[in-house]
Amino acid sequence: MTETNAALRIIIIGSRILPYRHAVDKNFWLEVIQELEARGHQVQVLSVTLEPVSEPTPYRCEYVRPVPVRLGGGSRFNEQYQYLRTTINYYSKTFSLVPIARSLRHHIQNERPDVIHFSSNYGPFMASLKPFVRGVPLSISANSYNGGSILYNPALMSSFLGFDAIVPFSDACARQVRGLGIPAHRVRTIRWGVDLDRFQPLSDAAREKARGDLGIQPGEKVVLWAGFLTQMTLEDFEFSIRAAELVLREAPRGWRFFFCLKPEHFDSRFRRFEKPGLTVVGTSDMFLRVQRAADVMLSPMTNLRSTAAPPLTWVECMAFGIPLVTTPLPGADEIVTDGRNGFLVRTPEEAAQRLMDACRSPERLADARREARRRIEERFALSVSVTDYINLWTSLAARGRSS
Repeated sequence: MTETNAALRIIIIGSRILPYRHAVDKNFWLEVIQELEARGHQVQVLSVTLEPVSEPTPYRCEYVRPVPVRLGGGSRFNEQYQYLRTTINYYSKTFSLVPIARSLRHHIQNERPDVIHFSSNYGPFMASLKPFVRGVPLSISANSYNGGSILYNPALMSSFLGFDAIVPFSDACARQVRGLGIPAHRVRTIRWGVDLDRFQPLSDAAREKARGDLGIQPGEKVVLWAGFLTQMTLEDFEFSIRAAELVLREAPRGWRFFFCLKPEHFDSRFRRFEKPGLTVVGTSDMFLRVQRAADVMLSPMTNLRSTAAPPLTWVECMAFGIPLVTTPLPGADEIVTDGRNGFLVRTPEEAAQRLMDACRSPERLADARREARRRIEERFALSVSVTDYINLWTSLAARGRSS
């Protein structure tokens, strides 16, 4: 799609947009912001962030302090990162609308933006922001759909009421948004995108070095699991552990499974799953090292009532030419064609069998790696995503000026 030429003044609001890579959805917006400014657009970021940030930002940014709310019950966050848990619940997000609105009113008065985009959803009371924006068009990302709760759909519908455009990341998410009763003309699918030059398959020599650095023996297959991704649960982790155990029981010397947890989710108790051929780690550096060496990514999501964006981690790994084994939740088929660039499975037993079948033939695995890369080139290029956002926002700004 051709990009319109007029420069835009854009405010982007989201949780934990930081000046360095740290979490995949935030990494996407970091790269979008940099690409927008490289194309001559003016971007002001309001990053709703609790932790202090000392690094300078390469873009204009104000850090808005959220209102933390501590809830009881279990948590996937370890003790060091409990502060994150206090700001991702909808109580915190709702109360945080007050400082967001205060900051937003200041920037609207001083910068007269053409459009305001929310990369994060702050709950069912977001329509209360409408009086603060003075007619500036509003758009919002719809990263995923997690139906199940009786209150989920009404709350999600309410959160979208004040927006001129809702932007799902997949066609499956778009269908769910329209199913809430949102008019089709207000729903515009724009997929995640990755920098195809930055994320590309390694040379054979680079892959062999990465494998050697991890102590991988010749002929061993490397399987990567990463989590917890958005929508991923402990049940999904256990599904993957079971699949790994089945493979290792069948071929104990030919496989290496690496379960790479995010630092905020890692806990020493996960070490109890370790055994020969199965390693559990909890650092970002280790994830990146395994990603460079991986033959396949195992990433099931067993709640088939949810809808995949799909996760940006899938996109980045497939850009490296890593085939994906996942479950057939809505949206997964937009990135995985079963049997070509990955596999869609329903049980740990099926996942184990498909892993072994795929890796038994070097030619078949090489074909799957090429097809994984091709799918990302066709559907998930960052340059296309940014152009689509620019065209959407230009259209919204034109309508806003004429009304």
